[in-house]
Amino acid sequence: MKSGDVPEGVDFADLERQIAYCAYCPKMCRFACPTALVRPSEALHPTGKATILWRLLKGATPVSRDVAEVLYRCTGCMLSRSFCDHEIQVYPPIERARMLALASGTAPNGVQEAMGSVHTWGNPFGGNLAEAFYQEVPPRWVQPEAQVLVFAGCATLEADPGVLAHLAAVLELLRIDTVGFLPPDPTCCGGICLDLGDEEGFRKAASALVPRLSSAKRILTLCPHCYYTLKARYGWLDSSLANRVEHVTEFLWRFLDRMQPVEGAVPEALLYHDPCYLGRHMGVFDQPRALLRKIVPQGGLLEFPRRGHRAECCGGGGGLPFSFPEEARAIAKRRLAGSPGPSPPAVVSACPWCTMMLREAHPQGVAMDLVTALARSICQ
Repeated sequence: MKSGDVPEGVDFADLERQIAYCAYCPKMCRFACPTALVRPSEALHPTGKATILWRLLKGATPVSRDVAEVLYRCTGCMLSRSFCDHEIQVYPPIERARMLALASGTAPNGVQEAMGSVHTWGNPFGGNLAEAFYQEVPPRWVQPEAQVLVFAGCATLEADPGVLAHLAAVLELLRIDTVGFLPPDPTCCGGICLDLGDEEGFRKAASALVPRLSSAKRILTLCPHCYYTLKARYGWLDSSLANRVEHVTEFLWRFLDRMQPVEGAVPEALLYHDPCYLGRHMGVFDQPRALLRKIVPQGGLLEFPRRGHRAECCGGGGGLPFSFPEEARAIAKRRLAGSPGPSPPAVVSACPWCTMMLREAHPQGVAMDLVTALARSICQ
């Protein structure tokens, strides 16, 4: 691409104003980017990325490998938006620019390997993830025609498959008989494809999954990234999904009155981490906390100083564990370093990516999904 040429194949027109606002801003949100905090660089701050996007838009910068590395050093956490008076979202134009990088072959090697796994195995991790599903989900709960369907998702099957058995146990105890688990074909919703720059792969995954969900009155996800993808990005295939998809914590919250926690079954103090896609992206903050307050003693629900809309990222989003895994781990360690007290207590989240990242970063490896904590507390 020559200087002055507008990049072909990806349309930025609807995002031009956002990119310009961010590129010319005096870096008021520079402290809010997790990747820039673990790898100090002016280019990695939100305004640095927006400046590169602006130059791409105007044809002043080619999609080189150096540019691609900046584009893929973003978790999509949207934390910078929480500190932006204009509520600019940096990630949507980054996603589109990544399409150019992947198509031109300049995307990081880890990204290309992950996309190769998607094309071979139907998921970015590689291997047959369906085996984990059938090992954990009791056969009687595998009901593809159920009124309420649980979609496991690839991250759950890879990082925390045991939570599926825990969810089945919770549903059994609460006498909820309208729920069934969707067999894992496909295993991935395709959201990771958009993260990594493969729109065609996303559309292929979506087209395969939507017919499997068509008869369900409600669809439950354990993964906030799947939740966001199905609810906010599948409208071009099935506009009804926006009203039919819920995160599992929203669903279980309605049955609080049926829960009878067993004293001492979980640690007396649990530290809750807000997943970026469940919280900032989709606005689900209260239901997970209500569930946790049900199972811990009064005062046992602990919070990070930065929580809710201003919660810091765990490093698991935006495909960063594939593109730059060491930096993803550094972000997780930084998140735990901000916990109250001299060392982090048991951490609970409501996202398989968060559980995976925080468990690895935790000094004692004590990080679990909220559904696992529920099962341990009430299913005794």
